[in-house]
Amino acid sequence: MMNSDRNVEEAHRTHQELNRIYEMSKERIDMIRINGATESKQLVSDVKDVQNLLRSMQIKIGSLKKLGQIMASRQEKQKNEVNIQSHEKQLNQLQMNLRDCSGNVRKEINDEERKLLLHRKSGENGGNSNKKIGSHQERSNRLQDLVSRMSQQVEQGEHAMGSLVHSSTVLGQTHAEFENQSGHIQTGSKLLSKYEQREFTEKILLILAVLLYFAVVYYILQKRVLIRFWIF
Repeated sequence: MMNSDRNVEEAHRTHQELNRIYEMSKERIDMIRINGATESKQLVSDVKDVQNLLRSMQIKIGSLKKLGQIMASRQEKQKNEVNIQSHEKQLNQLQMNLRDCSGNVRKEINDEERKLLLHRKSGENGGNSNKKIGSHQERSNRLQDLVSRMSQQVEQGEHAMGSLVHSSTVLGQTHAEFENQSGHIQTGSKLLSKYEQREFTEKILLILAVLLYFAVVYYILQKRVLIRFWIF
């Protein structure tokens, strides 16, 4: 029982750690998308940091699966399975977001490098300030769009988490009802078995009583009636 409780506590801590890593990874990806990168080396470094966090998530999800296999309570196993499915969806979403984000930022870096190369070759210094203004305005518009999408994703995540929690609660209640019904069925089976044994015992006693009755009647007849015929 103590080992089971420790497994449940360890699974709970792992679940919380996965939520923390998920939030960190999402923030890093958002920062890459908002701030971009000045050069390819910085982008590679930022992406590598996020990939390390995602690998950590994969390892902890594997640990959560192993803990679920040795849990004694079926209700805790079902709750743990719901958490695993949720974290796997989060991991897949983060991987997709990182791939899309890094691809877009890399494309922007290539475009900026190409523009800078063309600018140096043409020697057009006067258009530099206008390009910077346009770039800042574009980043501002992109930031507003990102904030809007992030708000929608947060709402969707809260709704999904609420649905998962409700499903876990319903599964737990259903499991408890099944256990109660199973207990009633077992109790009824035991009572029927006892009634059958009692009925069989009563039949045996009844047969013995009938035999004893006939034996007594035969004994009385032998002593009172049949002995007279023998005398005569």
